[in-house]
Amino acid sequence: MVRFKNRYLVLEAIPIDGKNKSKFHMKPQALYSAILEKIELLHGDFGVAAVRNGFLTKYCSEKTQVAYVRARHGPHKLVASAIPLVTKIEGAQVTLKTIYTGGSVMQCNKFLRDYHIKELEKTLPLIKDEDERKKVQESFLCFRQVGEERSNINP
Repeated sequence: MVRFKNRYLVLEAIPIDGKNKSKFHMKPQALYSAILEKIELLHGDFGVAAVRNGFLTKYCSEKTQVAYVRARHGPHKLVASAIPLVTKIEGAQVTLKTIYTGGSVMQCNKFLRDYHIKELEKTLPLIKDEDERKKVQESFLCFRQVGEERSNINP
């Protein structure tokens, strides 16, 4: 039996329209479809066929707009090349940014925890209201560990 290696891409969705930032909710199925559409546009049928086996959206956070995407080792390069081209998810204008590529969900969780702490350190000095500070701290630091939840989205 052959072991297939996977790569996990940690993505951040940045809504372009600042007014709709709180209204934008990234759904796993919509992210999956948007990325696959751009892979087809960029790499054609070969790219879709190479990526489709083993490609899924593992996790999407509504609060932090962060998602995990799994792809097999090798075709993950095709996925990574198509991610910057995604400009719309369910009609909302967004910019997708790859912030980390890891070999396991545990490494992605560790990176994301450290990433959130750094972002929190940048944000907290700008906030004057104590209640607002607590809300920001909760939104940054209360993300679920992806390995703990077992809900994989794969159409």
